[in-house]
Amino acid sequence: MRHLFLGLSLAVAPLFAAGPLETSAKVYLLRMKSGFDLYLANRLTEAGILTVVTDPQQAAYILTEGVGPGFEDTMKRLYPPPAAEEQFSESANGAEEADESSPAATVTAMAAPRSSSFGRASGTVFLVRRADSTVVWSTFLPRQDTRELMLDKSAGSVVKRLKKWMDEDAKMRSAEQQ
Repeated sequence: MRHLFLGLSLAVAPLFAAGPLETSAKVYLLRMKSGFDLYLANRLTEAGILTVVTDPQQAAYILTEGVGPGFEDTMKRLYPPPAAEEQFSESANGAEEADESSPAATVTAMAAPRSSSFGRASGTVFLVRRADSTVVWSTFLPRQDTRELMLDKSAGSVVKRLKKWMDEDAKMRSAEQQ
């Protein structure tokens, strides 16, 4: 049974594989520590490997230094669900939220969100596909020095790594098609 499942998943996997990341792809950069997003935007624009946009609605990809609950909240704020989904979720939770004075509602309202170190490490950069919130690429480059020259140099290294990945990905995809 496992072999059948494995065989089917390998046969179907190419159907769900995302297309290659092209140089015309639009990317929105979320705010990063020490203004690193500005240096990264500058280097991406210089290299011409992605189109940096200032309107998140135009972006197909998001560059961020954190994933997890905080990132998910930011995505919900930037890309709110359609009104039909909101209406459905409100009606589904309406019975529970009707009595806001209940002890359960009080505990829920006062509970602090769980803090987690998952998804945030200084020096990590994630490229996330907006359509399905999939991390398609990431790299780690420690940034201990926040001087302008060093931030610019680090941004250049991140862009160089991204370009190398994009080139390798394009070669691999063209080899698969032949």
